[in-house]
Parts: sequence; C-alpha cells; structure tokens
Amino acid sequence: METRCRCTECREWFVPVANAATTQMICGSEDCRRRRRRKLARRRRAADVDASRADERQRQQKRRAGAILAKCHAPGEAQKHPEALAKVRQIVDKAIRRSRAGWDQELRRIVRQIEPIVRRQAVGNETT
Repeated sequence: METRCRCTECREWFVPVANAATTQMICGSEDCRRRRRRKLARRRRAADVDASRADERQRQQKRRAGAILAKCHAPGEAQKHPEALAKVRQIVDKAIRRSRAGWDQELRRIVRQIEPIVRRQAVGNETT
C-alpha cells in the first residue's frame, strides 16, 4: 500500500516520490513549490536580517552595473517628429501671450492639427 501525505501548501493528499517518502512535504505542483520556496526564503531572511540585506545590496549593485553596460535600449532620436516639435514651439510661444481659456482653445486646435502629422511619421517609421 502506498503511503499518502498531505501537502503543506495546498493541503491536498499526494503520493510522495519513492526516494523522498519520508521527507517530501509538498505535492510537487509548480504553484506549491513556488510558495514553499518563498516561505523558506522569508524565514531564512528573517533569521539573519543583516546578511540578507547585504546580499540584496550586492545583488542590486551587480544588476545595476550590468544594466549600465548592456545599454538596455537605443537612445531616442533627437528630432523624431520635427514638424510636430516646430508646431509645439509655435503653440507655446502663443500660449505665453494668451489667457488660460485662450490657451485651452488653442491647444485643442493644435492637437487636431498635429495628430495627422504624427500618424503619418509613425506609419513611415513602421515601414522602414
């Protein structure tokens, strides 16, 4: 007769692997294994807070150094939408001379004008 055990995470009954029949605590599902590892890690960190904080600092420093070296993305284009940027400059210059209500009105009008320009340039960038 097979020995059955109860999983400490999901509380379901399971048959342990033959070579771990006396020590297996969880059923083996990915979710239970993940919960068990996290629980043990929390317990380990709580037992030695200073060491775990030092390990975390070291891990973050290593990751940050790698991210700086890897340059995770290409730098942005300086003039991605030159027409749109010129229009925005024009808007800002006018806005400085207008009231708040005039600014709101002008902004809505400009957004309507810029939208097709940005779309046109975005479509052009997708095809290249």
